[in-house]
Amino acid sequence: AQDNDQNGRLRNFLDTYPEFNAFECVDYDERCLGHLAAIEGNLDLFHFMHKSMTTEAFEKMLLREDRWGWTVEDYALIHQHHNLLNFIRTHFSHRSC
Repeated sequence: AQDNDQNGRLRNFLDTYPEFNAFECVDYDERCLGHLAAIEGNLDLFHFMHKSMTTEAFEKMLLREDRWGWTVEDYALIHQHHNLLNFIRTHFSHRSC
């Protein structure tokens, strides 16, 4: 329930400020929203990002490396979020997994 509430707040924020590109923001460790969603195992947020982003932007987000060189998929694997791994591998066919 908390994930859905957070996702709803994110949707409302993006609707209110459409010029703000939250999908391009990174933290100090150069982790993007995709990295954080993978760490938390937030599949609903992945569905939201997949619907909200262009295919090119979604794939770019999946390939983005943080300051340690880890990708979104790496974090899903490390934290054993198999549902996210399946989603990523289903929606990103350019990478051999």
